[in-house]
Amino acid sequence: MRSATLFLLVIFTPCALLCWVSWRWMQEEENTIKRDKTASYQQSADYAARAAAKFMTGQLQTFGENMDRLLAAESPGDLRLRFHQAVRGAFPLAEAGLVFDSTTGRILPQVEPSEQAVTAFVSDHAWFFSDDMQPLFLEIPFTDRPARKPAAKLTTASLERVAEPASALDALSALAKDSEPSPPPPLPVAAPAATPANGPSAPSLAVPPAEPKNEAVRDEPSDHQAPEGQPVDEDSRRTVRPAEPGPQSQIKPVLTRVATLIHDYETGIAGQTHDERLFTFFWYRPPSYPELTFAVALQPDALQNALAGELAIEAPDKDTNLTLLDHRLKPAAQWPRGAEFKPASWSSPLVAREVGAVLPRWEASVFLRDPAIFNHAASASRWRLGVIVTTASLAAVLGAFFILRDARRTARDARLKTDFVSNVSHELKTPLTSIRMFSDLLGNNPAVAPEKTKRYAEVIASEAARLTRLINNVLNFSRMESGKQQLKVAPLDLRALTAETMEHMRPQLEKDGFEVDVVLPEEPVMIQGDADALSQVLLNLLSNAGKYGTASDLPKSITVALTMKDRRAILSVADRGPGIPRGHERRVFEKFQRAHNTLASGTAGSGLGLTIARRLAEAHKGSLEYSSRTGGGAEFTLALNAG
Repeated sequence: MRSATLFLLVIFTPCALLCWVSWRWMQEEENTIKRDKTASYQQSADYAARAAAKFMTGQLQTFGENMDRLLAAESPGDLRLRFHQAVRGAFPLAEAGLVFDSTTGRILPQVEPSEQAVTAFVSDHAWFFSDDMQPLFLEIPFTDRPARKPAAKLTTASLERVAEPASALDALSALAKDSEPSPPPPLPVAAPAATPANGPSAPSLAVPPAEPKNEAVRDEPSDHQAPEGQPVDEDSRRTVRPAEPGPQSQIKPVLTRVATLIHDYETGIAGQTHDERLFTFFWYRPPSYPELTFAVALQPDALQNALAGELAIEAPDKDTNLTLLDHRLKPAAQWPRGAEFKPASWSSPLVAREVGAVLPRWEASVFLRDPAIFNHAASASRWRLGVIVTTASLAAVLGAFFILRDARRTARDARLKTDFVSNVSHELKTPLTSIRMFSDLLGNNPAVAPEKTKRYAEVIASEAARLTRLINNVLNFSRMESGKQQLKVAPLDLRALTAETMEHMRPQLEKDGFEVDVVLPEEPVMIQGDADALSQVLLNLLSNAGKYGTASDLPKSITVALTMKDRRAILSVADRGPGIPRGHERRVFEKFQRAHNTLASGTAGSGLGLTIARRLAEAHKGSLEYSSRTGGGAEFTLALNAG
């Protein structure tokens, strides 16, 4: 019991505490999985947004390179007269090509048929090319060449602060102060883009969009009210939660004129949304002819197709869809390509990252194909953890059970050994007392009658035989427990062995009042076995029948029968005693086990006779079984292979 108690205190109690902690932790598993997965998906959205922004700045650089090639092929004066046709052939994304006077910002005429197309285009987009202040989204790469207008030139200090978005925005906003005395209140601005448009190392200024839709994690339906202090996109009614606090978490447009940009900056990107359409405008002032500035307006459908076809991006995993949404919250490109994915609402992605000023109000978004994927992942994780916790708990419980059972068995064996010592002491004392008493009678009284002398000698011989059997049982059991029992197997006649053993035991049994009936076959029964061991088995069975084969209402009788059945020799010993109490049928073959306590029942015994008999039978590859005898009594059956 002490071992079991120590186990409970040292092992089972910590295991139970661990199970409780694990169970509490399982309840947080869904949030943990969702948080980890969301962080991974956010990285994919960030990468897609950067790739789209890099594509746009790369197109600006391509436009500048194409312009350099066109100017190398013909003079700037000739190129400006037919620039619309030339740029549409050289730059596939171009919808219209325009030439500006760098000093005044005025659009210069072209010759037919370019002039007609340009005039129509400018007329359709008069809202963009007017002299009114425009809320433009800008990407302006800076170069080391000084600006043409000293008043608008950025100072050296401004260039040193260009990496700070707020300072860059202040520098650009200063251009519009003359015509716009009351600019809108400043909002935080996005980080400046790092991809140059006219050179590999030129810094750039990103002036962000008017209605911020920056990186967001949308865990709630789109119709939920935004928490206090968080911005809301009025067009889509989506709660926008910045992933990174600070001045770089939101972007807004800058109020300026196109003519001002043309005059003061050599190259850049200007964007604006109008009537649900995106208008994107590139301009470039060649260093070799700074009086002219060449510009191109991008065709929206061609731009979208180019983005979808050239961006090599993969979805985070098979459970998600990575989508590039335009300013109308319509899919411009989806990954994996060719997958037809239609969520319940394009305005409710799991995570999103806005592309930036180069594509105003465009964002890269990650959608879950199965909204319950986090629940499934959490359920699988909880199931695995539950199996581990359950297994550990069962192991602890089973360990405690087996330790308790072993402790009880050890205590029982200790008690049985104590009973065994008492029983053996009693059995040794009884025959020794009888032998000593009758020996003293014979030695102290020489004139004892011959009849008494014979009876005394028979008692001494009987008690000596009883003592010998007891000692043999103890010695045999000791050899069996130590594994030193060795059988001398040889061919023998079981019929003759049974008859010989019965001749030795019959007088004692008949003296005790038993009627002995022996039934043997006429033919020899040949088996392979140890004669002494099998004789010991029969003696133990007869001794057991002699001790317990008495019932008050039945005659005292013992029947020994040897038969052959299915090439097996069957030797049975039956009596008319009370039999073995219910529940003890199998336990009587255990060591030290007795159906009745010796001292309480008055029947001598060590509790080893049937144990030794069964072990010897099994050593001969046979069996020894008990069954209730028909009409009352007990019957033990020894089965051995014949031959």
